Amino acid sequence: MNARSLNPSELAGRRNEILTHFARIDKEFDRRRGENRLLVKGGDIQWESASRVHPTQQEGHMLARIISPELGFNIHTFRVFKRQIGGGGIDGAFHTHGDAVKYYLEGKGKEIIDDQEVEVSPGDLAFIPANIWHGTENTGDEPMVFIAFHQIPGTHLPVPASWQYHADDLSEHESIDSRLVTMEKEDPEAMDSATLYSWRQHLLHELGVLDDEFNQRRKAKNYLVPRNEVPWESPADNQTTTLIAPEL
Repeated sequence: MNARSLNPSELAGRRNEILTHFARIDKEFDRRRGENRLLVKGGDIQWESASRVHPTQQEGHMLARIISPELGFNIHTFRVFKRQIGGGGIDGAFHTHGDAVKYYLEGKGKEIIDDQEVEVSPGDLAFIPANIWHGTENTGDEPMVFIAFHQIPGTHLPVPASWQYHADDLSEHESIDSRLVTMEKEDPEAMDSATLYSWRQHLLHELGVLDDEFNQRRKAKNYLVPRNEVPWESPADNQTTTLIAPEL
């Protein structure tokens, strides 16, 4: 789906559709926050394929979610996870999100942050500013492991930040439209934590794409809607129409 190809009515409708699904997932996040977990024992940390919860394939990447709302922690501003990137030059999918800090535990590699590349090794820490495209590359033969603390995707504190992956990395994954059809039949309360988190990530990515298009159209600086250009919409018996909105 190309957001730029949508007319104003379609763009607004698409965003409302995604937000409706997103509200169901976020309601379940809030319910699970009520478990009020406070501790994760080292032996309870579980690794899973990063592609299980993210919209991209991320081959060679393993993820261990540690502190996050879907795991029962009443946390709203940041989450904590470990990531392992396989050896032999495997890189990380480029993406953006809110503020993040990474602490490197094993292996060696480099962080590509906007137009800068920095070499990293165990004991180093890196700061990733909000809304900056970045990725991690393992430059050694052994697995690279780091722990990350970052703003929960989709939150707007302290910096409004959308969650997106580069379009080139999404081609092998199931389309969001196919997922929406499936989601109509799913009960968020019955989902395991990885599935629930994955749904939220996919919906956030689509919202990020749509919001970028909204922001692009805001730059048009339209100030006036002449009455002869009011875009009445069908059906005729329900002619409510949007006059001033970002998608216009």
